[in-house]
Amino acid sequence: MLYNEDTQQINKSMLSSNNDLRRKMMNQERVKRSLNQDVLEDKENVPQHKGLPTKLYTLPQELQNITLKPKFDHTIQENKNLQKFYTEEIFFYLKEQEKKSTPQEFLKNHSIPSNLRAKMIDWMVEVLCSYKCTDQTFFVAVRTLDFYFAKSEKHIRSV
Repeated sequence: MLYNEDTQQINKSMLSSNNDLRRKMMNQERVKRSLNQDVLEDKENVPQHKGLPTKLYTLPQELQNITLKPKFDHTIQENKNLQKFYTEEIFFYLKEQEKKSTPQEFLKNHSIPSNLRAKMIDWMVEVLCSYKCTDQTFFVAVRTLDFYFAKSEKHIRSV
């Protein structure tokens, strides 16, 4: 008996919540229809986007016959010309910065032999190739590995 009363109360609450939901949906539909009707009264032949009221605007007659000439950006051409002169200097500067920031003797604090590092790099090549990564990603990964070796002290147990 108690079970039946509980289920009846649950059913009543579900019906009332469903009715509330239906009322909200009907109100939303009424609002959408009224918005669409307002727009259609402005211009009936304008194609409607879903949910976006649109109005048709026309340019004055004087502006309809104007053709715009594409602008040529002179700075792009100047940059291409300057690139020829500075390419070698930029490359040399970046190589020097790389030499300064590369850790020296990065395996000194580790018990990792160089052949194990080589195996790790081979594994990284396989993984990065399987994910179709660029060469730059590989170089950054190797550099990160070397920085890790340089900054930390770890000892590997023999397996």
